[in-house]
Amino acid sequence: MPTTNIVAHSYGTTAAAVALSTTGAHVDRFVALGSAGMPNAVDSAGKLHAEHVYVGQARNVLPDEAGQGDQLAALGRTAPGHHVDPATKVFGATTFGTDTNAADAAEQRPVLNHDPLTSDGSGYLDADTESVYHVGRVTTGHDSDATPFRPKPPTDRDRALLDRLDPLIGER
Repeated sequence: MPTTNIVAHSYGTTAAAVALSTTGAHVDRFVALGSAGMPNAVDSAGKLHAEHVYVGQARNVLPDEAGQGDQLAALGRTAPGHHVDPATKVFGATTFGTDTNAADAAEQRPVLNHDPLTSDGSGYLDADTESVYHVGRVTTGHDSDATPFRPKPPTDRDRALLDRLDPLIGER
């Protein structure tokens, strides 16, 4: 029997979530990569008309840190109307690794940039990245082969900036 999958990236994940939460549409699998955020009304995977919801998210870094992780997805989640991070446990999606391997790995290289395709091969959908490998696995029903999502801590620079902000915004 044929299956219907949606693989979306960045703001495409937001647009797809609007469609999958407000229409009679139904898909077998919805994969969100580098999400710019789910609509605020879609605060759980269960609100999407999809049998399975998967999320791939590289380390969130600041916009001037491209090459160290996803420099834009977290920024997108600050825009009005779509603050929900689908990579959080509370959202309830199945998350998979996108950047657990070393940068010099021959296969399943880490995602080090927000873009789906990059000139250096470090985007979410570039060949031989951990992300594209897992998209292939989960969209064909082999999700048990996907490596788990292990969120990376902030970069040293980001940690220093956050530490300076703690007195202003309080404990996180």
